[in-house]
Amino acid sequence: MKTYVLLLYDRKNNTILIPLISSDGRVTKSKIQYKFGGKYFEKI
Repeated sequence: MKTYVLLLYDRKNNTILIPLISSDGRVTKSKIQYKFGGKYFEKI
């Protein structure tokens, strides 16, 4: 069975949410958030 990772983009806040992947390859509930700072996306 394949598991797909869903990346989310919030246009209102210009942020990307990326789920964390555990060392055994499972998708976790934790997420990393990046915000667009004008030129680059920066981790917040």
